[in-house]
Amino acid sequence: MRTRHGLWATAAALALLALSGCGDATDEGQSSSRPEATPSEPSDNVQDCADVLRHNVQQPDAGAVYRPYETLAQMVAGGRTVDSVVVGTITTRAGRGFDETGEAPTEGAPSSRVVDFDDPAADWRDLEATVQAEQTLLGDAVGSVVVDWTLMGNSDTGEDAQEVGRCLEELGRVLILSWATPTGPEWHGGARVLPDPPRSVATVDPSGRLDFVFAPDAAAFVQDLDTVAKLRRALR
Repeated sequence: MRTRHGLWATAAALALLALSGCGDATDEGQSSSRPEATPSEPSDNVQDCADVLRHNVQQPDAGAVYRPYETLAQMVAGGRTVDSVVVGTITTRAGRGFDETGEAPTEGAPSSRVVDFDDPAADWRDLEATVQAEQTLLGDAVGSVVVDWTLMGNSDTGEDAQEVGRCLEELGRVLILSWATPTGPEWHGGARVLPDPPRSVATVDPSGRLDFVFAPDAAAFVQDLDTVAKLRRALR
């Protein structure tokens, strides 16, 4: 059975073309029906939300996943895995559901079909997470970046999905590393993806310090690139 665990592992291993150009973005993007977190003042519940999201974010067994990098510097180098790095705040809305067909995938046909987000038959779902970009460290300067945030299992409907969405928004200012929309049929189109979810999202405090709250090996992964300013210099 093909799941997003396998798809993300593949994404992390693929070599990508580097996108050139860095700059700041100030254009306004989509608004949310829920209040947006104030960028300089992350929610008081950020740790509780980090715990909720840590259970939700995909962390496949490290021994079964090939990663062509060990550190943040290696992950962003040369556009091999990441082609966009932005700082901003997140708004979310329901995306799509996906139902495994039970058939082996072929070159032209995926092993799943798209269903409604709240369809009980869905094996996984995605939230559409829009990052209102205030800074672009890598890639084209844009007003917003949309990524798919995957929810696994039938329980992630209704209040559970709403909680994940709320917690993403309450993270406040975040750094998002993403990869251009894959073209393979198994992805069914969609938005940009997080190539390695636990290591693709960091909270940003008012001083610009980064905290990769989902990464189990955060200190070893980040090393000395622990602020937005240091990461920006490294990406020049």
